[in-house]
Amino acid sequence: MVVNPQYLDKENLAQIQSLFKQNKELPSIHLHSFFELNFYGKILEEISSLSFKKEKDPLTHSYSAANIPRLLSSFFSSSEFKDFLFSVGGKRLSVIGGRLFSFSWKEYTVLHDTNVDKPGYDLIIDCTDDWDDSFGGSLIYVPGTGEYTSIPYRGNSLTIVQRKKGVQKFIKYVNTHAGKKKRIFFLGNLK
Repeated sequence: MVVNPQYLDKENLAQIQSLFKQNKELPSIHLHSFFELNFYGKILEEISSLSFKKEKDPLTHSYSAANIPRLLSSFFSSSEFKDFLFSVGGKRLSVIGGRLFSFSWKEYTVLHDTNVDKPGYDLIIDCTDDWDDSFGGSLIYVPGTGEYTSIPYRGNSLTIVQRKKGVQKFIKYVNTHAGKKKRIFFLGNLK
């Protein structure tokens, strides 16, 4: 078992599902300490050995990305995770793609009309243990109403967001306060 047992308890799963559906405009759930600490440590160890490739288009984005770590890829195909997703979303969902992103000083993404996501579900696994709000780097969802939702960042957390029509996302500019620190997270799609 790699998921924190409190998130597999039937009563807790029912409460998680209820909380997920509570926000009508942007259904989402953010779960801290999602993995067992030993498994999370192995994920971090594997991430530290990955090669991130810089990707930049000044008009739309600047960040580094890598392929899904092997441990996460195996976890995504496990029955434990698929059952968890079913319990939260109320339907069979599986990870259909995604990448590991690294954001450091001067990196960002921008909202733009050429990259509009279709309605669906996002899966975010945060692997940044030492990050401060003053650094920037927030993942922000904008539903098109002028309001926005900032996804909390915390290492070893899992967030599921249901994107409805017109919902877009971006990463706030990482400023000089971040120094040499990096914000690392997996962002994938569920279908």
